[in-house]
Amino acid sequence: MFLSNPIELLDSLARSGPGIQRSHIGHKAFIFVFNAQAAREILVTYADAFGKNDTILKKITPITGEHGLVQLEGKASQEVRKKSRAIFSQDNLAHLQAVIEEIALSYVSSIPNDRAIAIDELMTELILNTAFRIFLGVNYKDSSKKVGQEFLRLNHICGNRINQLISLPLWLPSRQNKEIIALKNSIRGFILSTLKQETSKQEKNIVNLFSKSPHIIDQCMTFLFAGHETTASSLAFTFLLLTRYAHYQDRIANDFIFTKAIYQESLRLYPPAYMVTKKAKKNTSIQGLNIYKGDQIIIAIKQIHNSHTYFKDPHIFDPNRFIDCHHNPAFMPFSLGNKSCVGERLAYLEACIILQIFCKNFYIEPVGHSIETEQLITLHPKSGQKIKFSKR
Repeated sequence: MFLSNPIELLDSLARSGPGIQRSHIGHKAFIFVFNAQAAREILVTYADAFGKNDTILKKITPITGEHGLVQLEGKASQEVRKKSRAIFSQDNLAHLQAVIEEIALSYVSSIPNDRAIAIDELMTELILNTAFRIFLGVNYKDSSKKVGQEFLRLNHICGNRINQLISLPLWLPSRQNKEIIALKNSIRGFILSTLKQETSKQEKNIVNLFSKSPHIIDQCMTFLFAGHETTASSLAFTFLLLTRYAHYQDRIANDFIFTKAIYQESLRLYPPAYMVTKKAKKNTSIQGLNIYKGDQIIIAIKQIHNSHTYFKDPHIFDPNRFIDCHHNPAFMPFSLGNKSCVGERLAYLEACIILQIFCKNFYIEPVGHSIETEQLITLHPKSGQKIKFSKR
């Protein structure tokens, strides 16, 4: 079951067992974590005892590069994070707000009235466009559509590889491996061509901040992927939810704080990073369970977010839960600790701006009857789900 549907397995384990439990899949030992406090201990309190999960991360190197931030650990990770924080500073975010608004408005103006559109495709193209502008300093609206499709395809293949206990090494010339390498080379080639373009040297972006790094393309790959993939999928989920809770649309158009609560509730129900993987670097104990060096750790974010233990009526879409109370410690869509998402503030800013601009210009209506998901590297709405945009 884990190979074909990891969320189904995690749901089953969460219902039938304790908050932290050991199991075996094949010859590998897995620690499944459904307890928010245990997750915090692993990610924050005893973070030094847990490192990156090479078993998982090696399978996504085609999409992140071997030396991109997500693959790094220790001092190397700290140095890249420190350097990249300039992009996410308060001053730079104020500058980026106008960039995001401009790009979002350009898409709004191009959407025909009363047209049903595949929301995942629209959000992928829009957010990838902002990612190119923010991280590479270039505008590539037309070309980015092809790159977006390549990213999605590579994401799909690498996601399937994650769900396989054994994957063929990429040097073997299988049909799938040839496709992976072709997609990777096409995306990297496109990035390399953008690096040769004349851009403003004053902007805080990956191109300028890592201009002297031998791994600049890897950093561009990682930030383009992480900077568009999760935001695009979470926004697609949010729009799908809003078609079913239409009474929130008018309030979004005029209330930034409530808009953030809407987005947070969407992240709670459909967290793109639906699980966080780690690997034990040494023997330790969490919540009374002995964990041994080499154990694979799976922190089940989606199941924690959907637990009655931490959220009242967890399967109900209720953004007011993020208005009426302080931050819930079980809410961790961007993970926690020193490997949490460095772009969290940008994600919130970008999502809220786009939600407000679209809701000010359109009423959105459902086309399908349910929200379907698929598990790639991250959680996605199943491709092709449409919503109808009607101009206000």
